Amino acid sequence: MDRRKGPLIVTAVVVLALALAVSACEPASPEDPTDAPPEVEQAAMMELSNQTGIPMEGMDVVGAQWTEWPDACLGLPEPDEQCAEVLTPGWELTIEAEGQVYVVRTDDLGTIIRVE
Repeated sequence: MDRRKGPLIVTAVVVLALALAVSACEPASPEDPTDAPPEVEQAAMMELSNQTGIPMEGMDVVGAQWTEWPDACLGLPEPDEQCAEVLTPGWELTIEAEGQVYVVRTDDLGTIIRVE
């Protein structure tokens, strides 16, 4: 092997590894931005049920949209709450329950949930 090519190959491998690491950190948007995963829908309905007292069995997700929230509080901070100012990918779900329409915001995995 030519000694001059050795450092070039090492540099190329390092650059490729860094590019792959950075791209792995970014959450991938879903194939269908209007089809939230079932576990996200379930988590959103459970939180809505906890807040309203409406049984989950009486709820229906009628709309979903993939989005990026402006902060870790999904754009809905509580009074005096400090929110990390980072783009947070997630879902905006429209849920019908007992004749009412609710909008529920989640992060991409349904671990952070806010009801509008």
